Amino acid sequence: NLYYSGRFAAVRQVQELSRSLAKIVRDRHNISRTKGSRDVEMVADQYYRIAEGYRYALELRLEWLEKLSQFHSKNNDYQEAAVAMAHVVA
Repeated sequence: NLYYSGRFAAVRQVQELSRSLAKIVRDRHNISRTKGSRDVEMVADQYYRIAEGYRYALELRLEWLEKLSQFHSKNNDYQEAAVAMAHVVA
């Protein structure tokens, strides 16, 4: 039945959206918790892992790579900031 297949597809889309939103909230929470750490490399690695987790959503991936670049810049690591930006433009 066409009605039920369309309804099933809509339910699946809502489930996918719900999972994506939950991942975004979880990642933002994790990075805000990690940013308090004195281990700069650990924080940078967290940013990169989050960015890699969004390979399917280009805009989100680019946003996290830009945040990674900003993080490196704030820590005067301009070479790493440039590498992160190179990933953005690639």
